[in-house]
Amino acid sequence: MKISILVLLFLIVLGLIFIRRPTLQESTIDITTLTLFKEGLKGVNIQLDELGYHSFSSDGKYFLFTGIKNKDTIPTKVYLLNLVTEKLKLLPGFMFGDFIDDHIVSTIDGNDLVLYNTESGKENKISTNNDLLFSGFLSMDGSLYVINSLTGIKAYNLETNTIESVSNKQYDGAYAWFSDNKRMLGFKQNNNKAFEAGYERDLGIWDIKTKNFTPLKVKGIDSNLIRSTFWIIPDKIARINTGWDDGSHDYILNIETYEVKDIGETSGALMGGMKHDINRGLFAVVNSNQTLDKPSATVYKGMEKISSSNLPENYIRENIQIVNENTLLYIRKHLGEDFIIDENAFVKLDVGNGSETVLKILPLQAYGIVSLSSDYKTWVVTAKNQFFTGKLE
Repeated sequence: MKISILVLLFLIVLGLIFIRRPTLQESTIDITTLTLFKEGLKGVNIQLDELGYHSFSSDGKYFLFTGIKNKDTIPTKVYLLNLVTEKLKLLPGFMFGDFIDDHIVSTIDGNDLVLYNTESGKENKISTNNDLLFSGFLSMDGSLYVINSLTGIKAYNLETNTIESVSNKQYDGAYAWFSDNKRMLGFKQNNNKAFEAGYERDLGIWDIKTKNFTPLKVKGIDSNLIRSTFWIIPDKIARINTGWDDGSHDYILNIETYEVKDIGETSGALMGGMKHDINRGLFAVVNSNQTLDKPSATVYKGMEKISSSNLPENYIRENIQIVNENTLLYIRKHLGEDFIIDENAFVKLDVGNGSETVLKILPLQAYGIVSLSSDYKTWVVTAKNQFFTGKLE
């Protein structure tokens, strides 16, 4: 679960981690009229060789994008565009996690973790002390930022600019904030060795302020190698991801009743084939692994499977977005002879009947990223150093 420097430099892996209940707003901005999308990077005097991760803020005010300029001393770049004023700002360092909070962007700049406030422009800098950071999560009231690291769980107070240790074990983790801004769903390292995977972990709830951990005695989750926890419905329904290395198995848990739904093997969906939408309580899985079960797409609402279909084989599907309970967007690549990619496309899927509609053909060798506006109507796809935009009917 460590975040490698190589992966971060190339900016192609999304954290897929949702931590706060954002405030959705109906977008009234036609982004196709904005210079960045109308004229491209040249129109805003930016030179990049490759675009990476990008995302709209859930309040509809901002668009964040990353990229690489190969010959620069610091090749990775993070830009924040105000969609109302078109003001564009270069942020320090490279992305740490996804842009999932309206008012905070997290980056790593040298030996500092930087929390940039989109409204005030203030930068809170937290020294990493050369610690390896795995993930970070902002409380719903914006007061605490909890970090999972090689040396345990840390809690940074944005108001007092102080940091405290919540735990000191490498395999402890706190991932999903409760709405009380005190507790987090996560796990605690126990004393059972798991060979190359380190130590086993117990699922439970951390009280960040008292530093106490309360285990959840849940039956039906067969793996003790818990890797992460995410809300599907905050405070109630969670996704529990387990596994080690490139293995992945998922469960959905009702933490009030301890009911468990075994989603099954999800290693074929690790490359951007899983997505949460906590505003609507949705969780989507697109399995592209050609060697396991047949490729498939499934959407859950809470713990209920509401739509599912098998998909044509010999395709890689990645970087999905949820439009609604029955519609997904993603990048689809066809594997031709000798597993060479001979088609790269942005497609829309009707999950109910499994039909895929090509919305845009992309350059063959380009790594595509998809983002969807807060009103679920406008999409942006990048390939190499180009933006493509469109609207859904």
